[in-house]
Amino acid sequence: MKVESIMTTGIVAVSKETQVVDAARLMLEKRISGMPVVDGQGHLVGVFTEGDLLRRTELGTDRKTGGGWFEFLFGSGRRATDYVQSHGVVVEEVMTRHPLTCRAGDDLRTVVETMIERSVKRLIVVEHGRPIGIVSRADVVRAFLEAAGERARAGAPASETEIEDRIRAALKAESWVPHRTMEAEVRDGRVILSGTLTDLRQREAIHIVVEREAPGLPIVDHMVWVEPYSGAVMEMPDD
Repeated sequence: MKVESIMTTGIVAVSKETQVVDAARLMLEKRISGMPVVDGQGHLVGVFTEGDLLRRTELGTDRKTGGGWFEFLFGSGRRATDYVQSHGVVVEEVMTRHPLTCRAGDDLRTVVETMIERSVKRLIVVEHGRPIGIVSRADVVRAFLEAAGERARAGAPASETEIEDRIRAALKAESWVPHRTMEAEVRDGRVILSGTLTDLRQREAIHIVVEREAPGLPIVDHMVWVEPYSGAVMEMPDD
């Protein structure tokens, strides 16, 4: 899936000279949590988000620093930066510079990995340095719901043989499945699992594979959990 298929277009951007109060009001009016900041040529220079307003002197939430000689000698630069963030008047002074970006043709997997690794909620989609859209976690959620809906509408295979083939193919595609020591079959309207596991966590994951490929069919689990070092058969916990 590509970014262009899920990104939000028609975005609201602000000039870097916009007053912070006006930008905050605009976010509330548009019901958005962040927006790109552009220069006079429309090039992306930053992003202004609700997070940039958390430490503000108007709220009494600006950072308070301690005393001491170390703070006096080496902390003046940091205190100055904190002051700009909490007292800045225009967007350029408080925005997040060098925001994370992507392109419309980028793979969604790469964008999601960036969101997770960098702990960000959105990436600006750019073209020739200008913002053309935003892909956010909310966009990812909408894409998930659409994909899940398409899967549900596709329906389950008609015969038990077809269901069994789908389950086996899905299990075969996963490297964590103990392919040589377990088996899945569909019989009398049930999915029967048998074989040996060496890690209890495999059990839950296998159940999820079955639930996705054969929704609604009961699972009969005859799998055995064997401790790999001692060979001892362990007791399976109750569901």
